[in-house]
Amino acid sequence: MITAEAHIRPFLRLGRQLRQPDIVRQRFGEAIRIQHQRNPWFTPECCEQAIQKIALLLEEEAIRTLLERHPALPHSTPQTIALMAAGDMPLQAFPDLLHILLAGHRLQCRQAPDDNLLLPIIVQMLTETDPAWAQHIRITDKITDADAVIADVNPEQLDTFNQYFKGKPHLLRIRKGRTLILTGKEDVLALCQIAHDICTYFGRGPEAIRKLIVPQGYDFQPLFQQLQEASIPLTTHNRFLNHLEYQKAIHLMGRQSYLDAGTFLFRENDNDFPPVAVVHYAYYTNEPPIQANPTEDTLTFLEHLV
Repeated sequence: MITAEAHIRPFLRLGRQLRQPDIVRQRFGEAIRIQHQRNPWFTPECCEQAIQKIALLLEEEAIRTLLERHPALPHSTPQTIALMAAGDMPLQAFPDLLHILLAGHRLQCRQAPDDNLLLPIIVQMLTETDPAWAQHIRITDKITDADAVIADVNPEQLDTFNQYFKGKPHLLRIRKGRTLILTGKEDVLALCQIAHDICTYFGRGPEAIRKLIVPQGYDFQPLFQQLQEASIPLTTHNRFLNHLEYQKAIHLMGRQSYLDAGTFLFRENDNDFPPVAVVHYAYYTNEPPIQANPTEDTLTFLEHLV
């Protein structure tokens, strides 16, 4: 039987390597440069930030806490899990890779075309720490013979993918950012963090705040003041600015009202999936609404596979 300890050790060694700037520059420097050329959204700063976050995921306490919440893992009978990764942010597939392998399963990963250079380096570093992992990871252009599927899909694709994968276990996650409920009593430090979370990966990744739910009469100006500083890196990014100008033109031509926060347009809208450079907001009255139950997380899905 595969033990949890056997899974943990190689990831801990990988994490230690990713926390060494010299190793990161040596292993990733050229790939980051090429990835940025191919996909301007993936700036060197964004790629380096993604690697730093992976290093945090690979700290011993983080991994052990994760497994303590799922004591049935790792499974003694591995299955092949297909991962159809989104490419909204650099190395977006890695948390799922980590969870699938910690759960004792094999991985087939179909990378997004816009995010296909950095993950193979991570996999190579992992297999260098323990060559046995090479038998558990397959990066491929085509998914075949998978026992279960995990995929990030756009809202309009959900029904199609549910139908396509109805014959096998699958976890489909809608590609959208976070929705945050505010009370209007947030202090400057909280607003600063919210502003940075809105700007994360140009607002394109799953960690970015894309929608706010605020009380009636909410004053957006204190938040907009924090956004002015948090969004400075965005003001020199041509592709983002093109999206911003396009959204302004669309709103003006359609006579749609919006709040101008400089680098983002804030629009009252119930949709959870706004376009780039737009943040949606909705009002509530009386008490803040209760957050809906989150979508089933990856490890819970993997834990229930039999």
